[in-house]
Amino acid sequence: MSEVDKQAFAAAILDPAYGIIQKLDALQKTLDPLRREAEEFLNSLESKSAKPTTRLNTLSQRQAREVIEEQAAATTDMLHAAKQVALEVCTTKAPCANNGRHYANHPTSKKRQKLNKQLHIIQNIRSHLNNPVISSATSIFSSITTINSSSLRTHLCISV
Repeated sequence: MSEVDKQAFAAAILDPAYGIIQKLDALQKTLDPLRREAEEFLNSLESKSAKPTTRLNTLSQRQAREVIEEQAAATTDMLHAAKQVALEVCTTKAPCANNGRHYANHPTSKKRQKLNKQLHIIQNIRSHLNNPVISSATSIFSSITTINSSSLRTHLCISV
């Protein structure tokens, strides 16, 4: 992020027209008493035994779970508004065309594997067909007899 963008974003956050500073102030006003209440609860636990479990069930005379969910929603709302301001005020880069994926998806990868396997099979067949014994044969039968006769000759030569 450039220095100009940082300054523009800071000015936009403080601008009352966007309403982010008001959301932040309201959130801080509600969180401060809740923080104090939680700290008092934790301080009261220091003198007690740690063996039994003690939970903070209420905050501001309401269920703690509801209060926390409400504050989380308010925080998320404020952060979303800040993000929208940042996208509006700051210069952004366009995302890359492949959405950041530097690898092939699964079906493409499987298809490439199958094609590679077929290519190796074809190359093996071609190398066998380029064998001088097989290439001189005119048919499968003659190639079999040629192979058998050549192996027979080698066995005869070895025995002599």
